[in-house]
Amino acid sequence: LPARREERSPYATMLDTLGVGSLSSREREILQWVRRGKTNVEIGMILGISGFTVKNHLKSIFQKINVSNRAQA
Repeated sequence: LPARREERSPYATMLDTLGVGSLSSREREILQWVRRGKTNVEIGMILGISGFTVKNHLKSIFQKINVSNRAQA
């Protein structure tokens, strides 16, 4: 018998296609704030981390979802 494949929701498949499925929970959280128009410093204040840490997370996020800047994210 063939191995049973796990059913995946269309949403999960879309996230994987966009690369978002590979983001950590912290990266997804930061991306949500970026999409709401927050600056690195504002995101850092909300999350209790430095703006530089946010910037480092964004570098990783941009690589994973294959974009060059926050406007494309």
